[in-house]
Amino acid sequence: MGFGAALLVALAFRMLPGSMRWVTRLALVVAVGALLTGAYFGAVRRSSGLPGASAFAAPSALIEDAKAAVEQVNQRQKQQDEEIRKIQAEGH
Repeated sequence: MGFGAALLVALAFRMLPGSMRWVTRLALVVAVGALLTGAYFGAVRRSSGLPGASAFAAPSALIEDAKAAVEQVNQRQKQQDEEIRKIQAEGH
C-alpha cells in the first residue's frame, strides 16, 4: 500500500508544471519533517517507560509528562520529610 501511494505521489509530481514542483517539494519536506519530529517525541515518551505512550507525540505531551513526574517527586519528598520529623520527634 505504501509503495502504491509513493507511485501516485511520484506520478502527480511528474505531471506538475516546473514552477509548481518546488512547492510540492517543500510540502513533502515539511510533511516528512513533521512526521519524523512526532516519531522522535513518541520514541522519547516510550523510552521513559510511561504507560500509554503512543508512537507519535506532541511536545506538549512531553511537558505534561515532566510536570507529572515533578509532582510525584514533590509528593515523595513531602512523605520523606514527614517520616524524618516523626523519627526526630520520637528521639527527643
